[in-house]
Amino acid sequence: WVVGAAFGVMVAAVALSLAVGNLGIPLRDVWHAVVSPDDSVASVIVRTQRLPRTVLGVVAGAALATAGVLMQSLTRNPLADPRVMGISSGASLGVVVAITLFGVSTLPGYVWFGIVGALASGFLVYVLAARSGSSPVTLALVGAALNASFGAVVIERRWAPARS
Repeated sequence: WVVGAAFGVMVAAVALSLAVGNLGIPLRDVWHAVVSPDDSVASVIVRTQRLPRTVLGVVAGAALATAGVLMQSLTRNPLADPRVMGISSGASLGVVVAITLFGVSTLPGYVWFGIVGALASGFLVYVLAARSGSSPVTLALVGAALNASFGAVVIERRWAPARS
């Protein structure tokens, strides 16, 4: 029942995402724009703006849910999140390194360095925890320690005086 109710809420959210906006479009017109598009204003708005936004939102939500399930199953902890494994602070540190050492100043550069930092941090947590058997407690403790360490470096860099 819970899965069915959650699916129903998602379908309702998708329908509202397609219908609600600067120009409110009735659900009947949204359905018509999705099933048999024409050149009407409502159809063009739904197809070119609202549908891609909604699909991206659903895909991003599914990716975040998958990441959460992977973190929780890996640590066998129902409260686990990327912060517990040091992933978030590793991504932040990757961006700080990109800015500080390589002079990166574009959003795509930040994204790629953030991804590399997150992957490196996750790998480091796993390698350090594997030395003691990779128990869920060890993973959580190593992740929390690296989270604190990387977070301290990021905060220190943020508040450090600029060099001229």
